[in-house]
Amino acid sequence: MTMTEKLEKKHIQLFIMCFVAYMLAYFGRVNLSVALPSMEQSGIFDISLLGYIGTAFFWIYAVGQLINGKSGDKIRLDLFIFWGLLISGLCNLLFGFTSITFLLIALWALNGLFQSMLWGPFMRIISRTFPESKRKNAGLIMFLACILGYLLAYVGLSNLMAVTSFRYAFILPGLLLMLYSFFWLFSNRKLDIVRHMEKSDTSYTALLKQKSVFLLVLLCIPLGFFREGVLLFGPLYLVKNFSLPFTQIMNQAILIPILNLSGVLIAKYVSDRIKNIYLVIGSLFTVGMISFIAIFVTAGISITLSVICISFCSACFYGTTSLVTSTIPLRHKLTSSLSGLLDFFIYFGAGLTGFFFLFIS
Repeated sequence: MTMTEKLEKKHIQLFIMCFVAYMLAYFGRVNLSVALPSMEQSGIFDISLLGYIGTAFFWIYAVGQLINGKSGDKIRLDLFIFWGLLISGLCNLLFGFTSITFLLIALWALNGLFQSMLWGPFMRIISRTFPESKRKNAGLIMFLACILGYLLAYVGLSNLMAVTSFRYAFILPGLLLMLYSFFWLFSNRKLDIVRHMEKSDTSYTALLKQKSVFLLVLLCIPLGFFREGVLLFGPLYLVKNFSLPFTQIMNQAILIPILNLSGVLIAKYVSDRIKNIYLVIGSLFTVGMISFIAIFVTAGISITLSVICISFCSACFYGTTSLVTSTIPLRHKLTSSLSGLLDFFIYFGAGLTGFFFLFIS
């Protein structure tokens, strides 16, 4: 095996490690969505508290993206990602053992802060280890880790909670994240690639002066609001509108992350054939908005129809996000900074969903 082939093999190993890390990170994030109905039905938590928990995560995650996205272009990433995974896992673990309101909000906000240390740095790793011709596919494949994290949560945790307690929806992801953080650290020391990556000077002001970036920022706020609103409160919406057992509802809701996968694949297919990526982004977002309206127009008719509407809406928004936060940043030298900037505005919009939830409840 030549030196080039050995290096390519190391790059593939590193990519797989990044993929698994982000899949587990999502497992330790969307578990709240799966647990919300059981948390409310337990009688321990006031419904308004659940909205505050989601809002705390989104806004702290958004602020963290600004800080950590910029840091991700300037510092050594193996240790940076290790701490993000480790503390996120610890927050999940502690969340599963408490019912104190202040601690729940603080722990989930802290989870958001440390989870924000991951996506931008992963995009930087891809941009520095893959040739330009392969970056787009690598970035979109990496985005599929989010979908698999959802599948893990929807399939694994809903069945786990059926025989135990909602608390295990946080304890299990917490333990997995903490264990994997050490695997990540020691494996990176062996590969010895990440710590040698070139660093870049960053400027958010310079990025915002670019017209295309500014227009994307304007799109990111409503994109975050509708995407995360549908994903976070979708299971609770189904439970409140249909008098069916929780496990039966979740078995149908599994269609949501499956169609999210389709949304990312469709976004890739269309963007490969239509060179104007901004046209593709705008079209997917528009179809997603139409699907969002359909959720409420068809409310209460049948659970299958509601799940289809929610799933199709989520798939469109997920496809849009995959292009905004992976494909576009990977074309830019300041990969982590641009990814962090766009994610900041997506999750700023997502933070508004908690207040909307409080209003409609």
